[in-house]
Amino acid sequence: MYVLDSTGRCVLANDALASFSGYDREDLVGSHASSFVGRDDFERASELLSALETGDEAPDRFEFTLETGDGDERVGEATVAPVPAGDRVLGSVGVVRDVSERAQRTRELARYRTIVETAPIGLFALDETGTITWANDEFVAPFSEAADEIVGEPFQTFVERGYFDPQETDSYVERVRTLLSDDTDVSEITHEPKLHTRDCETKIYRATLALLPLDDGAFTGTVNAFREITDERRYQHELERQNDRLEQFASLVSHDLRNPLNVAQGHAELLEDAVEHDSAAEISWALDRMARLIDDLLTLARQGDTVGDVERVDLEAVVDEAWAVVEGPVELRRDVSGTLSADRSRLCELFTNLFRNVVEHAITDDRGPTDRDSSAVEDADRSRDESAREIRVGWLESGSNRPTGSPGFFVEDDGPGLPDADVLDAGVTTEPDGTGIGLAIVGEIVQAHGWTLTVGESTSGGARFEIDGVDSARPV
Repeated sequence: MYVLDSTGRCVLANDALASFSGYDREDLVGSHASSFVGRDDFERASELLSALETGDEAPDRFEFTLETGDGDERVGEATVAPVPAGDRVLGSVGVVRDVSERAQRTRELARYRTIVETAPIGLFALDETGTITWANDEFVAPFSEAADEIVGEPFQTFVERGYFDPQETDSYVERVRTLLSDDTDVSEITHEPKLHTRDCETKIYRATLALLPLDDGAFTGTVNAFREITDERRYQHELERQNDRLEQFASLVSHDLRNPLNVAQGHAELLEDAVEHDSAAEISWALDRMARLIDDLLTLARQGDTVGDVERVDLEAVVDEAWAVVEGPVELRRDVSGTLSADRSRLCELFTNLFRNVVEHAITDDRGPTDRDSSAVEDADRSRDESAREIRVGWLESGSNRPTGSPGFFVEDDGPGLPDADVLDAGVTTEPDGTGIGLAIVGEIVQAHGWTLTVGESTSGGARFEIDGVDSARPV
């Protein structure tokens, strides 16, 4: 409690006010009230007292912000009254209550309301009867009715007007029953309703339904959040259609092309045995390349950018398994003791394609070309001198210069390096025997795992592939 004189100076303050303000009573008494509260609060209090003195209708209390002796801010609510003495007013008396927590809650509620009102998702509440009691602008936007024509109406009304499918009412009841059941521990249910506008547009939403707090165990209603996913669903459906067409293409390649190709390969082998001519070898080479191209295209088309079961994988064992498939006139050096999280079969395929890319260059260069022309012979001799003799596999060093900064591994060789073209694009190859699909498959596998692939040059001038962002556990 406090007493102010007619000039606004404190003439009395009790211990409770001293405790609230953070000042000693001796510091309060004799000081002007404006020393402790803001100028605006002081002027508002003066206007209120003037109104009370003249008998005008006015509230007898006001809120003010005070800076305490400790430098903190507190919010108080003062109930005031003038102190009359005949025709004069000697001052005022006030009782202060600490409402700092209430003021904080009020500010938080105002902030939350602003967030909810402007959130980019539709929000609305239904009471226990299914009547819409509140809705934000985002939810109201697709309707032809104004907000005040929506709030206060039963949700069923908008089902009957064709905004929602007829089964939505029964589905809502079932969802509420599920949330109220003692046999469930879920606190919310997600579903995908459709909203049909008066412009004949259908919007698809991902909706979340949750219960409002119960009143002594009684159901009081629900809160609902609607996020539009129309474009997302359309994209998904288009992607599914494209995948279906891709699968049809893969089936065509697998059956309608492979069968006659097998027949042609069989006759080519008979021809090579019967006729000693370079043309027979060229035919076999072309047919073998077609067979490999079919295999690689099927792998790329059918696996896409998905992975199967992800598990902890021994990286060294996977490297050895892949090397056993493509072992050739190149030495493998590896230092990858440890594990990482991956789809084992696809990780093995990644290494197989990287190794094959190097080994096949070496095999082609060692074998040399057929006598197609003299320039080809010269190119082969030069390429043979530059071909890789070693493949190295290891863990990436830790450091902030990597794309993700998280663990990873590398594969590099000491060959002639990579072409300027984007080697991860399907069809890019420098070899007459190559299909240009293997490295594209590597890129798909990396992307499917959520990793990052960087292609560059090794210290010896060869190719270097860095796979970053893996979840690994390597020995220290």
